[in-house]
Amino acid sequence: MADSVKDSAADVLYYLRTIGKKPLSMQIGIGGGAGVFTGYVFGKSSRLLAGTLGCSLIVLQFCNYRGYIVVSRSEFEKDLRAARRALEKQFGANKSSVPSAKEVDKFLISNKYLLGGFVAGCLLGYAFS
Repeated sequence: MADSVKDSAADVLYYLRTIGKKPLSMQIGIGGGAGVFTGYVFGKSSRLLAGTLGCSLIVLQFCNYRGYIVVSRSEFEKDLRAARRALEKQFGANKSSVPSAKEVDKFLISNKYLLGGFVAGCLLGYAFS
């Protein structure tokens, strides 16, 4: 079972990597379909997410004001440094996480129809919600 899931995931990833070589109408259609889904989900969940985030910030600020939450800045910075070292060890410190301008340009140019369909679909999906 695990092998079939792994094979299916590999097939999907291969398809997504080679989508720039598919016909133009297929690129726009796939981008538009994904955009409609994303826009609809975002439109439905954005009010709930905004309310939850706002209430959480108010509760955290109240707890901080009353002294229920005490944050040690030095301990926090120490934990951040440890997490950064662990991530650098895991993923390699010599790799840059930010792509270069050439890489971004190449990606945008090779996927311009897919991205255009996604943006248009996202706006339609947001309008449907």
